[in-house]
Amino acid sequence: MNFFHQLLLLAAMFACLPWVAGARDSVVVFNEVHYHPQNDDSSLEYVELYNQLAIELDISNWRLDGEIEFDFPEGTIIPGRGYLVVAKNPSALSAATGYANALGPFTKSLSNSGKAIYLYNNNLSFRSQAGSGSIGEATAELEGRRIMDELDYRDRHPWPLGPDGSGFTLAKREPDTGTPHPGNWTVSSQMNGTPGAANTFAAPPPLSFNEVTSSLDPNFRIELHNHGDTPVALDQLVIASSNALSPDYVFPAGNLAAGDFLTIYATTLGFASADNVLLFLFSAGKSMVIDTARVDDSAMARAPDGIGKWSRPTNLTLGSANDVSVEDAIVINEIFYHAKPQIASGSGNTTSLQVLDYDSVWRYNLSAGVNGLPAGWANSAHPADGTNWAAGPGLLGFENATLGEPLRTSLTLSAKIPYYFETEF
Repeated sequence: MNFFHQLLLLAAMFACLPWVAGARDSVVVFNEVHYHPQNDDSSLEYVELYNQLAIELDISNWRLDGEIEFDFPEGTIIPGRGYLVVAKNPSALSAATGYANALGPFTKSLSNSGKAIYLYNNNLSFRSQAGSGSIGEATAELEGRRIMDELDYRDRHPWPLGPDGSGFTLAKREPDTGTPHPGNWTVSSQMNGTPGAANTFAAPPPLSFNEVTSSLDPNFRIELHNHGDTPVALDQLVIASSNALSPDYVFPAGNLAAGDFLTIYATTLGFASADNVLLFLFSAGKSMVIDTARVDDSAMARAPDGIGKWSRPTNLTLGSANDVSVEDAIVINEIFYHAKPQIASGSGNTTSLQVLDYDSVWRYNLSAGVNGLPAGWANSAHPADGTNWAAGPGLLGFENATLGEPLRTSLTLSAKIPYYFETEF
């Protein structure tokens, strides 16, 4: 981009700044997602929407798209402060949870590792001309529709790991909070979640996976840490693996004192773990997910102990506080993440054509005001009269720095006023 184009772009941006980077502002949002049910039973997959308004909303012919697809039928209403569930298999969900009002089935499946799902409104969703359907019928086309909400979940930090195959859902902590932020989501405290009802959460005991040896370690071990102020009863707690071939380990009676660490060996667990396998720490009877850890081909440890994010330890310290050091003297300072495409040698002929000289004369508007010129302004003649329009050679703009070309016409800047330029080619 040459300097002239840069100046024009900056001028245009002044007029557009109030609309830059607009966030989703729908009042119908994703609230709960069962993307990886226990035992890979995809028939139990569902998404739940929530209406943040106090009045009912008609979402007829809205659409779910992305990893799953579903068109909401005519007459679909979400009550004020109410919930609406769309399931992959409504009958299977009803049998598992007792909730019998799910819409569906949706097509395709939610990703176990996480991908984006979208909620579109019904703008331009009706056929205006004959084609593959009748005029006036709803279509699945997305062009022209507005994205009302978007959930791009993952099964890695900073998203919670617990919903990934434990049988518990990915649930929004508060239904009125923003959907994109991982911190607004956690693991539900009820098997298969609470479809069609408010999400529920129970406070887990202050017990966490704290250190896990490498999957390549022949002496595989895990460490638990009580990061609370009182002892935690271990009786009947369960450690389970996402590998269905590994048996569950059920704790015998006993307590873990406040601040203490407990190392458990593979011989005690009854299994060693492969890379990328999840370990779930359940309450008695698997009624709640207390914590989740992912096994890696390198040892992993929390910092701070019990509550921090997972890092690679400097040294293994099973049975005591973790040794994790962070080197912050060297940091990433610059990233060139999207380079301009280069034409390969011999792949084709290119021709350079100069359209205008830098010092070409342009006319520019003096009187548009904050409301701008009316539609179709470019179809009229605009002589340079010094009142509404003026003319001058390029570069045109306002700039204090030294440019590669001289600034031949200086403009007066005004806040939030669009600038209009024209010339002949």
